[in-house]
Amino acid sequence: MEQTVLMEIQEPEMPPARKKQRIIVRRGKTFEVILIRDIAFCYTEDRLTWIVDRNGHRYLSDSPLAELEHLMEAGNFFRANRQYLINLEFIKSFRSYERVKLQVQISIPHDGPMIIISQETAPSFRKWVNEA
Repeated sequence: MEQTVLMEIQEPEMPPARKKQRIIVRRGKTFEVILIRDIAFCYTEDRLTWIVDRNGHRYLSDSPLAELEHLMEAGNFFRANRQYLINLEFIKSFRSYERVKLQVQISIPHDGPMIIISQETAPSFRKWVNEA
């Protein structure tokens, strides 16, 4: 009488995926490493993606904004619109704009266009700021 022993093969448990702590950016001909927590906001302009740090320094990113959005922690970063990804820690204030939208003021000075939250996104933005 033969017995067949079946063993259950278990996949080794994978550690939980860690969010990135730093990112490589370009500044001129130099590649620099900056901590994600030091990123004030990211934006696109003329098909280029820029990252602005806590000191107001601007870096060129090889990653599009959608990819950066997935790398950043959802609790700290918010996709304001197609052009901006903003860090909660650097939001100075926001106010009504054209009655139904919101204009966000970042604590880091920048020369780019205003950061506008659409009417559709404004409720989730307010909730995000309030609950974070």
